Amino acid sequence: MDTAATALTPHYQTIAVTQQCTRYAAKTGASDDKLFLAQLYFGFETLQRLGELVWPDASKRQSYNCVPMRHTVHLDKNSVCYTLPLSKTDKFGQGSQVLVRRSQFNIQ
Repeated sequence: MDTAATALTPHYQTIAVTQQCTRYAAKTGASDDKLFLAQLYFGFETLQRLGELVWPDASKRQSYNCVPMRHTVHLDKNSVCYTLPLSKTDKFGQGSQVLVRRSQFNIQ
């Protein structure tokens, strides 16, 4: 079988994350599921790419200048704020503050 045809078979295709998937993850209470939901929510709200939210597997891409550090996170009743240490759009090399306000988004 041709490799191009093999890649199109349902076995190799992924599915989109649905509301049903997020509801299930919210109900399980597992730490990995909570982390996934947090990354999904912050990525969506801040238009960040996955590479800006996680530690990469490739050692040449691993840098503390590219991911938000835990000590920069500030929580309050209505928002979460953290610092992106460095980005392509940061002209002064001081990092960027990311503020996410509490939304009306509710997983039931």
